[in-house]
Amino acid sequence: MVVFLIGGENRLMDGLINKFNKDGHRVYLLTGSRNGRTSYQKVFEKYNFTYDSENLNDIFESVNPDVTIFMGAYDTNFQWKQQEREADRYSSSLMNIQVAYSMTKRGKFIYLSSEEVYSGSYPAEIREDEPVSAVGFRGMTLAQGEKICEN
Repeated sequence: MVVFLIGGENRLMDGLINKFNKDGHRVYLLTGSRNGRTSYQKVFEKYNFTYDSENLNDIFESVNPDVTIFMGAYDTNFQWKQQEREADRYSSSLMNIQVAYSMTKRGKFIYLSSEEVYSGSYPAEIREDEPVSAVGFRGMTLAQGEKICEN
């Protein structure tokens, strides 16, 4: 299987790369940054491009993934210090990725969200059909990202 990981460098990314390699999958990585700090030797191909790059369509076409995983809430390219500005940048980045992904017409797209889309207390497990109740720019932006991917 061809796996295309999208996101900044972090331990979760390291773990996913190691797991997919152990299982015999071919892993590609889009870092979302022009400056690749880590070599990631277990990655078949690493692309150091930002999410607004005009090369996204070509990258998706070249990789032709069976599954694409966007780190979403765990993407270290987004710092969330200036939340309004970062929310705009995050949403436009996700839209650019989604447009490029939709051009391939192949594979699954997995978006990693977080518990931030649910605020408050829940007495039982949160079901998939539970409406989101995000608070704050980051939580609302992540919830909006879920809707973008769902559509």
